[in-house]
Parts: sequence; structure tokens; C-alpha cells
Amino acid sequence: MKGKRKICLLLSCILLFTFIILPKQAEANQMAGYENIAQTSKLALYYHKEKGSILLQNKSNGFIWSSSVLEETYDISKLNKTWQGNLNSLFSFTYTNIRTGGGAIITSSLVNGKPKIETKSIENGIHINYSFEEIDISFSVEIRIDEDTLTVTIPKDTIIENSDMVLVSVDMMPFFGAAVDKQDGYLFYPDGSGAILDFNDMAHFGEKKKSWNIYGSDIVNYLDKNEPAMLPTFGAKLGNNGFLAVVDEGEQDSVISLTPSNNILGLNTISCEFIYRRQFEDPRVKQRVVKRYDTEIIATDHSIKYFILDGEDANYSGMANRYRKYLLDNNKMVKSITEKDKIPLGIDLFMGINERGLLFDKFITMTTFENAQEILEIFMDQGVEDIQTQLKGWTRRGYNSEPLQFPPNRKLGGNGGLKKLTEFTKKQNVKLFLYSNLLDAIGKNGGFSKRNDVVYLGNGMIFTDYKKEYFVLSPRYIVNEFYKKILPWANKYPISGLSFGGLGHRLYYDYNVKNYTTKEETKNFWSEIMKSSIDHFENAMTEGGNAYVLDSVNRLSTIPYTDTGYYFTTESIPFYQMVIHGMIPYSGKPGNLSHDLQKEKLKWVEYGYMPHFELTYETSDRLKHTEYNTLFTSYYKDWIQVATDIYEEFNQRLGSIWSETMVYHEKVQEDVYKVRYSNNTIVYINYNESDTIVGNHTIKGLDYLVVEEGGGYR
Repeated sequence: MKGKRKICLLLSCILLFTFIILPKQAEANQMAGYENIAQTSKLALYYHKEKGSILLQNKSNGFIWSSSVLEETYDISKLNKTWQGNLNSLFSFTYTNIRTGGGAIITSSLVNGKPKIETKSIENGIHINYSFEEIDISFSVEIRIDEDTLTVTIPKDTIIENSDMVLVSVDMMPFFGAAVDKQDGYLFYPDGSGAILDFNDMAHFGEKKKSWNIYGSDIVNYLDKNEPAMLPTFGAKLGNNGFLAVVDEGEQDSVISLTPSNNILGLNTISCEFIYRRQFEDPRVKQRVVKRYDTEIIATDHSIKYFILDGEDANYSGMANRYRKYLLDNNKMVKSITEKDKIPLGIDLFMGINERGLLFDKFITMTTFENAQEILEIFMDQGVEDIQTQLKGWTRRGYNSEPLQFPPNRKLGGNGGLKKLTEFTKKQNVKLFLYSNLLDAIGKNGGFSKRNDVVYLGNGMIFTDYKKEYFVLSPRYIVNEFYKKILPWANKYPISGLSFGGLGHRLYYDYNVKNYTTKEETKNFWSEIMKSSIDHFENAMTEGGNAYVLDSVNRLSTIPYTDTGYYFTTESIPFYQMVIHGMIPYSGKPGNLSHDLQKEKLKWVEYGYMPHFELTYETSDRLKHTEYNTLFTSYYKDWIQVATDIYEEFNQRLGSIWSETMVYHEKVQEDVYKVRYSNNTIVYINYNESDTIVGNHTIKGLDYLVVEEGGGYR
């Protein structure tokens, strides 16, 4: 018996020794050849002079992140030398011959490009200059750490091009956080509201690479209906470790790319590509399509911050919490919701639109300014205390009359009617916004120059449709017209603010010689316009929610609550909503346009939306021959009681969390979700038709349960 005990004790010691020594040995193998160049209380940064790669160690648990693919992660020995070089490189890059290349690009990487490398120490990091002498291109990368953050930057002033070979793009740390399919974890990407690719969900295997232009596609894809990356973020979870990446500088000229595992490379990767030149077709060549690139480089600093997470924070909830902190710490988001605020009821009122005829157009009046006041009075009589309304189609020729805005349409009540309505809403503390699409122009409407005031492509051609009816206005023209015409007119009415169609989800460049504008300049113009509405009227609203609007508006609309639906997606998540809930009110599509209002309402609850409807005084059948026939049910008498009931229900059951942040979200069962807020209130949402039990709680079918910190239920 004593002998058995001795054997058991010996085996225990051996196992303990193994668990202690082997990780240390593996860690030592990973660190071989690396030099420690910087440390904080949370991170240690290492650099390998020969490989040119970095390691980042989380000092709280010893976990190592690498810019190259480690042998412990994936066996690269069977790959060819080019692929091996790629997987060991800090970055890959593309370049072209700007004079004779014909639009063809060449791809290389740090290792395969064999540059001359010079390094020097900087505060908490290293400055590395790469000179690719064969192609006469050089640039520098600065890598530094600060507390929980790794920052990687390419300063614009370090890029030098001394020949016809010019830089097109740089894919920074493409294998940072790369994972095999058997790994516990997922990739997070900013598709729609947010989405994840679980490494164990093999539906992704073999799927094509997908890229998201941050803040939307380039102008040539302006009509693309895919959701843009509203937030310049992505991330990865590997077991109990994770990171959130934020494209901190140059994000408007950057692309986030995700590549699922496949037969060639069994790794799932996500990274950010810095764009330095755009491609366009050369119109001078008629016989075939010839691609060209910008002659001049996009001169902007590019930078990514990687926030290192572990333990309970190593998930998409922790990523959202860290990004929210980043935005607030850097004054990139302004909190407009206060503790005393009620959950508002969003009521869009559609006013009027032209119906095209064979000879003449006919104006279809759906809601006059007098009708609008009547509808709002009914809501107030029913006890709705907080209404946010925007008027759509109030302009000179109604909806789709761009670029014509003021004066308001006479058939709706004209100047006097709008003045009376806005005086009423101001007195009753109803927030009224005038919806204006400043970006688009329709040729037949006039009011602009089809040659001087519109966007040009890089090939010198005007951006328009094949009928040459539809145009996009130059950003410089827009900002001038806003201050010259729109703002002076709007100041005549006591409105609550302007609602800007498109400024929150459309960002583009303009090659117009007279109005040349970069995407960064456009971003600044849009922010300036929205802040002007705040300055003059105290409020601003916009469609879409690109990150650059979060410090410039206090109401967001048309925020998506799902992803695009790519086959490799495992789950759609409310990442966007987790970041901004309790900060800025936001709404999605109108409830009256939902095919299942009960499930739509549950989605509002899960994702933290304010209730929102789009109504008209006349019945919607009057719109069936117009370009707005998608508003298929909007008659106010059909929806006033429904909207009022939801407003009352939300304020009674969810009012205590309206100003709180959404700190945790998870799927607890099939079609059952749990959301926790910063005041420790938990909301369970059950999309199943039958009742569901979670722990000690029963959630009724197609319903939700609010559990307060003290144990109370609502």
C-alpha cells in the first residue's frame, strides 16, 4: 500500500514538473533570436533582427502574439519558399510600374523582397526602415507599446519612390492572430452590425477572401448595396486571449480583409491593408480594358492599434467595451443620452413625391405640414412624451428632388406651413429634423452644373449612370452650398436639427480638377457640416453610423442589425450597438415595414434600438406608381396605437437601461440571448415560440425578461 502511494506521489511530481517546464521550454523556443526592446506593466515587445518579425507577450499570463506564423501554430515546411517567406513577414505589399505597367501589380513581402534594413530605438519601441533597392521603394514602420496596446505605424513622410516603380498598398501584419480550424475561438469583423467566424465552424473552409472598405466602397462602387465597415475595427479570440484592432489613422484609405482556411493554407486570417493608390480604367484605350493607378500617392499616415485582451475580456463583448473606451478617451464619441432621458419614439413623416407621367409629373401629397401637426398631437394626447420626428419629402419638389432643397413645397403648406409646424414642435419639446440628401443630384431637377459641380473619376470621366441622369456632387461643392444656401434657409425655422441622408455611410473622393478632394478631406467636410447643425440647432441626425460621425451627431438612423449573410459567417453580433448604446440614440428600419413586428420588436430589445415608425396621413396605396412604393403600409390610423403601446412598454420595462452601456452579450441557447448592462440589469430575449428556461428564469415564447440587479423582474 505504501509502495503504491510512493508511486502515485512520484507520478504526480513528474506531471507537475512537466506542466511547469514544457510551457517554459516552448516559450523559450518561441523567443529564440528575439531581443526585448520595450516593456510596459502589461506587455513585453520583442524584435528578431534577421527575420524582421516581432513577438508581443502578455505579461499577465505569458501568452505570445506573433507577427509571423509560429511552428507551434502551423507547419509551414511543406509550403514553397514564397509562401514560407510570406508567413514569416511583418507585412506584404504591392507595387506597379506607373509608366509601363498597364495596371498590373506585383506582390511581394518583407522576407521575399530582401530589403536593406536599418533600425533605431524610439520611446517604448523601434523604428525600422526598409529599403527595397531593386525597385527603389523605401518606407519605415514604427512599432511601440503603451500599457495594453501595440501600435504599428507607417509615417507618410518616410515613403520614398525613386523610379517608375511605385507603392500601391501594404498589408500590415497579415498573420497576426492567425489560427487553424481546431483552435478554440473566432475572428471578429465589422460586417453590418458585426459578425464572427468560429474556427470550429467548417462552413468557412474554402470560402473566398472577403474585404471591406472602411466607411464604404470607392466611388466606382458607390451604388453597391453591401454594408460598409462602419467601424475601423477587427479582432480575434484565441482561447482565453484576444485582441481588438483599431485602424487609428488613415482608416478612410484602408481595407479590412478576412481569408478563411483552405486547401492551400489551413489558416484563418484577418488584417488591414493600407491603400496608397487607386486603380481606374484608362479611357484612351478603346480596343481593350487597360488599368491605371494614381500617379500621386495618397499621402496620409497609416496606423493600427492592437488592444490586448485576456480572461473574461477575451471575447467580442470585451472588444466592444475596449473600443468604446478608446472612443471616449480620445473624444471620438460624445455621450448625448442622460440618466433622466426617456426612450424616445421615432416618427418619420413622409410628405410628398412626384409621380412620373408620360407628359407631365404629378405631385403626390401624403402628409401636409398641418397633417403632421395633427399626427403629433394625437401621439401626445396618448401620453407619448418624447418624440423625435423627421420630415422626408418636404423639399421644393418633394422626395428625390435633389439637389433642390428650400423653399418647402407649396402643396404641403409652403413656407408658412413649415414655420407653423416647427413653432408647434419647439413649444411642445418635440425634436423635429428636416431630412436633406446633400450628396446626390438628378439631372432633370437642375440647380447644379453637370460639368463643374459633380464628382470625377481618376480617369478624368464624370461619375454618372449610363443614362447620364444620376450624379454625385463634389464634396467641396456640397460644403459651399450648405453654408451658402441650406443653412441660411434652415435658420428661418425653429427646427431641432437637420437630418443628413448619406453623410454617415458614404465617403468618397473627387478627381475634379477644380474641386479635387481626398477621402480624408471629405470625412472632415462631413463632420464639419454635422457639427454646424449642432452649433445652430443643438441637434444633428444622419443615416448610417460611420465612426467619424460619433462625435458630430446625437441621433443615428438606418443602423443595421444583421450582417451581409456571407456563407463563412457563424453568427451576427451587436458589436456596433454594444459600442454606442447609452451614448447616442439609434434606430433601424421602421417597424411598420417589418413582416413580423413581434420579432422586430425583440430585435430592438436585444440590440438596444429606440422604436421607430414611418407614417403618412394618406394611405400608402397612393405611392404605388412612385419611386417610393416600398412604403407599403404607413397610414397613421393603423399604426398610432401600436407605436404608442411599444413606446410605453419600452419605457416601463427597459427605461432603466436606456442610458447604460451594453457590456456583455451572448447566445445562451438556440434563438435565446442574454444581454447585460453596466447597472447589472440582465435582459433575456427568446425568439422561440415556446417558453424557454435559462438557469432559474423562464422566458416566455416570443418575449423577453428583464432581471434587475436586486432580483426584480419586468
